[in-house]
Amino acid sequence: MTDANAASTPVFYRNPVPLDRVRHAAKRFVRPRNAAFASHVNSVPLAGIEFTSAARNYPVVFTSGDPIGAVAVLGFEGSQNLFIGEEKQWAEDVYVPAYVRRYPFVFTRTPEGEFVLCIEEDIGAIADEGGEPLFVDGKPAKVVEEALRFAGDFQVQIDATHAFTRACQSAGLFVDNRASIQTSDGRSITLQGFRTIDAKRFEALPDATVLDWWRKGWMMLAYSHLMSLGNWQLLANRASRIKKKA
Repeated sequence: MTDANAASTPVFYRNPVPLDRVRHAAKRFVRPRNAAFASHVNSVPLAGIEFTSAARNYPVVFTSGDPIGAVAVLGFEGSQNLFIGEEKQWAEDVYVPAYVRRYPFVFTRTPEGEFVLCIEEDIGAIADEGGEPLFVDGKPAKVVEEALRFAGDFQVQIDATHAFTRACQSAGLFVDNRASIQTSDGRSITLQGFRTIDAKRFEALPDATVLDWWRKGWMMLAYSHLMSLGNWQLLANRASRIKKKA
């Protein structure tokens, strides 16, 4: 499974460069026309605030890296995203994770620990003509201001999610897990390298911990995760339908 925490650059991104009021003074932002950039990954990072929405469509599981992150599983094979169709658009009536909607902007962290807004430069998102201005009179244009807010809010939520996963780890709730399916053409595929919350251990949490987690909103995160595990079959069904069309 794609491990966003282990990647040297964030998932999807090949060459994110810092937005610079001098370097990009006259450059224009051209929005991606489709989701082709996400077609070759089988999971994307999730923030806890998204669990309830994502749990309707994807298995929501946890990575084995450090820090432990949450991801939405998109496919069973390493470069398989079952939610992008022939037109390279994300499937209709399906929740699109914020990580996907943020692209091609992303925050990267400097050696000093500060966050810098970057943009993926290798997909034609930066151009000399067309699109929208990145800077106006040396100041960030509307598209950059919106990207800053979105990326900033997402980072805050990711940090909050790490607080939840640290609590789960401290409580001994995580177990290594795997998912296996039988494809329509007779192949057996096993997806591993992720963690889930053990339901019995979760049910045995002390009352004081349960009360504390309710107040923090963490019980809903755990319940959403556990409910989402029923989506493995939905994912397998989607894989079978796609295979039949091929």
